[in-house]
Amino acid sequence: MTVVVGGEIDLDTAPQLHHALTNSLRRSPGGVDVDLGRVPFCDCTGLNALLHARRYALAHGKTLVVRNAGAAVTRLLTVTRTLGPLTSDAGSPAAVVRQRRLEAAVSSP
Repeated sequence: MTVVVGGEIDLDTAPQLHHALTNSLRRSPGGVDVDLGRVPFCDCTGLNALLHARRYALAHGKTLVVRNAGAAVTRLLTVTRTLGPLTSDAGSPAAVVRQRRLEAAVSSP
């Protein structure tokens, strides 16, 4: 299943994104690809929405993979060291451990 996202992802829109992704994950048997090609900006609340949705996916044996991210989103994912985990469909136990460590690091003050 592919979810196409458009517009800025920020404090106002991140909850809607999280809701849409978790609902899609509930309906999808294997996981969700998130097409961010139409997203010109994403802040830390948007990143947290993606990370929480990824955690939900992994907890339910599914994948959540970001596809087609533009330059600004790719930069955010690179700087926060989440580009690899969010753009890879690896669901191996080692990848799960790495993802949880990254999420913990991003969530820490």
